[in-house]
Amino acid sequence: KDREKLLKELEQMQNMDRMRRRQIVAQMPPQLFVPAYKRMEMKEEWQRELEFAFEDMYNEDKKMKGDLILQFEPQPLPAPSDRCQDNDL
Repeated sequence: KDREKLLKELEQMQNMDRMRRRQIVAQMPPQLFVPAYKRMEMKEEWQRELEFAFEDMYNEDKKMKGDLILQFEPQPLPAPSDRCQDNDL
């Protein structure tokens, strides 16, 4: 009878331990299960995408600055009376 009780307790403890381990595994980030070579590939691809995005941004910025320089024409300052009215608002 004691043996049966011990076996029952052991089974319960095993089940509890199994549940605890499942919870721990469920909380682990999925990246842990990705093989190292795949992680390297993903990192390299991410780096490439960042570089392309940076190049696009840089080239777009240069193009915009070029456009701004071409379109820039000095404008005369508004008459002093106009500025006083703006300040009153």
